[in-house]
Amino acid sequence: MNRKSLVGKFLIGGMCIGLLFAQMPNMNAFAEGTGNVSEISYCEDEAYNGMGEHVDASYEVQYDTVNITNVNYFNAPSFGYLGSEIHDACAPLAGTNVVGFYDRWCENLIPDYTPGVLTPSGTYQYFPDMSRPQTIQAFNDMYEAMGTNKEQVGTTGTNFKNGLNSYVNQHGYDISWSSMYESSTSVNLNALTDAIGNNKVGVVMCSKYNFCYGVLNSTSDKTVRVNKITSVAGHIMMVYGYRIIEYYDAGNLFKKDIFLNVSSSYPTRERGYMQLNDYSVIEEAYIIDIN
Repeated sequence: MNRKSLVGKFLIGGMCIGLLFAQMPNMNAFAEGTGNVSEISYCEDEAYNGMGEHVDASYEVQYDTVNITNVNYFNAPSFGYLGSEIHDACAPLAGTNVVGFYDRWCENLIPDYTPGVLTPSGTYQYFPDMSRPQTIQAFNDMYEAMGTNKEQVGTTGTNFKNGLNSYVNQHGYDISWSSMYESSTSVNLNALTDAIGNNKVGVVMCSKYNFCYGVLNSTSDKTVRVNKITSVAGHIMMVYGYRIIEYYDAGNLFKKDIFLNVSSSYPTRERGYMQLNDYSVIEEAYIIDIN
């Protein structure tokens, strides 16, 4: 079922992430959708003096008229850091977000856990991260399965994919991956639209990226304010939709912004956006299906 919503709440807090390049080719079976054949370790974070530098890149756009299109789930799981001792863990957190999303239908992905509730309006509301024992266990299992912080800081792309495969299979389900990679700054929106219409989510794996923690439209001022940071860092985020904003002046389109809805894996600012065709290097991008 295709669910669309306007996102009107943005949470503010801290951030994460960094990256390492290993001196070996990427020989994994997920070559389709790979923008860079070097094996990358996705890691972080600011609290642990990670290698990524975050730079404010916020901006405003004034318009005469504006058209906003949203293709996304009402909300999505948004697990963040689970204690001061946990670091460099965006990969297992993204994996926990993915299995948390599919646990709505595949109930044994996170045993003895209910991920959310169906609202009277017919939308599904995922519960916020409350560090329940079941989700902490899922994260810990994912952390181990992905070899996070074992042979390198963070998690390589190969280990992220193989670890998520292993976790899902061990809980009795099948997992499949299909590419939605289009370029280093964009994904295939047609593939993502089809995924949202069929109860699927995706992931983006970036060696540098941007994160928008607020996209606010003031109709009284006819201004869109984008609160954004950029980071020379490696990060993995779950994708659960997109937003397109078209700006017009005297009836003429003069600017078009496209944002992915993402679960950040931050301890706060749990959900936000990544702007396409902007500051980023998307290495891989997939639609994930679990059944």
